[in-house]
Amino acid sequence: SFPNNKEMVQFVSKEIEKGKLVAIKGIGGTHIACSTMKNDVLLKLREAKGKRKFKPFAIMAKDIPSIEEFAELNSEEKKLITSFRKPIVLLKKNSDYYLSEWVSPDLHNVGVMLPYAGIHYMVLREMGEPTIVMTSANPSNYPMFIDNDEIMEKLPYVDYFLLHDRKIYQRNDDTVIRINKLGKNFSYKFIRRSRGWVPEPLISHIDIKNNIILGIGAEMHLIPSLMKGTRIIPTQHIGTVTLLETYEYMIEAIEHLLNLYNSKIDTVAYDMHPQYMTSTSIDEILNLFDIEKHTAYQHHEAHIASVALEQKIHPEEEVIGIALDG
Repeated sequence: SFPNNKEMVQFVSKEIEKGKLVAIKGIGGTHIACSTMKNDVLLKLREAKGKRKFKPFAIMAKDIPSIEEFAELNSEEKKLITSFRKPIVLLKKNSDYYLSEWVSPDLHNVGVMLPYAGIHYMVLREMGEPTIVMTSANPSNYPMFIDNDEIMEKLPYVDYFLLHDRKIYQRNDDTVIRINKLGKNFSYKFIRRSRGWVPEPLISHIDIKNNIILGIGAEMHLIPSLMKGTRIIPTQHIGTVTLLETYEYMIEAIEHLLNLYNSKIDTVAYDMHPQYMTSTSIDEILNLFDIEKHTAYQHHEAHIASVALEQKIHPEEEVIGIALDG
């Protein structure tokens, strides 16, 4: 036991530097933190996470000068990474890159974010090292862990737990963005749109008036969305819906949006693939949300339709689209 929270955080911070794994519960879920410098602990974490043999880990840096020691950072990237949204931004490693090769093996870039919760600031303030790995604690295809008992039960390989007793009402993964530069112009490429952007709507050139449509999507990298008038309102990142836990998370996220917007769904659109869980469960979804109409869409046609919407093409215009997927 510790006499106060400060000493507890000091202890945990020093243990991270020594090469220990620490589960840290934040505001949208739980991360596993470890040193970015020690190969042994990074390999242990990769082994524990199973499918993360070579996938990159996100890191959290203390401040901008700390980032500039190992990564290139242009003006737009700096503006984005310091914004109130605090996403993970993919940055090019610089010639002085000194972090372990096992942070992002065989890649020229690394995902970096700054602290966005009080506990993050407290931990990094006590650290001698300016960066830590901050990767989601949940295994692939599972929702983020938010219940303390579940966190301790599902993470037996973790050395320490830094938790709080506040209820997380809605899980929310970190947003991941890459900034593309073409000439003097910059554009955002969302790898994952979630914390910091949700439930901010996208504005469409099409107005469906008083109708409310739920688009569920396919199965992988799912982000269901409501369309109301000209607004498309995505949920947070849900992930791949092949497990009951993730399916239930998807339902909770949809219910949350409906409560926020005080809405009832008129029509649901979903993928026509007969073996996707989102398709095989359509009768349950119709019953759960009391939906009268439903439409199944061909997967690649939906991809092309989304690009047409993005380019503000009218639904009655004829287009030729090529969807390269899978």
